[in-house]
Amino acid sequence: MQAAPLSIVIVEVLKHTPAYVWGILAALIIVGRLQLRDQTIGRARLLLLPVALGAYSLWGSASAFGMRWEVLAAWVVGMGTMLLSTRWVRWPRKVEFLPERGVFAVGGSVIPLVAMLAVFAVRYVATVTLILHPEWRSLASVAIVGGLGYGLLSGVFAMRARNILANAGPNLRFQPA
Repeated sequence: MQAAPLSIVIVEVLKHTPAYVWGILAALIIVGRLQLRDQTIGRARLLLLPVALGAYSLWGSASAFGMRWEVLAAWVVGMGTMLLSTRWVRWPRKVEFLPERGVFAVGGSVIPLVAMLAVFAVRYVATVTLILHPEWRSLASVAIVGGLGYGLLSGVFAMRARNILANAGPNLRFQPA
């Protein structure tokens, strides 16, 4: 039996992708584009993105590979690795805490948009791959790599939030944004 040409497979995959998936992609692009411009961010809004995308990536890991200990451990290792890297990665570079308003002035960056699209792409590719090769779902090595990838990508947003919060130092007041 001969395999279908790649172009036909891609078209069929795209045709069978549920409409809500494209809605999620559109929402991620909109939120990511907002990160391109300089902005002021309150603490609550700052924490919303890493929590939401962390939950999305953890859900992606668990739904792709099951709620298995090795998947969760790999996700935690990925997230932890990114959080530990905050000592060396100074991103975002342009951050200023405005204590009189209790907000952060943060410079725009393309990195959040790229990271959001990467999270989406990993989830999409993992889902399609596991549909085409369902037997891979039970392989611990595939599950660990998937969980680690999801954790690393969502850790980018946790790292960003941690670096921004670190700019406030002892001046951070817990005020709603």
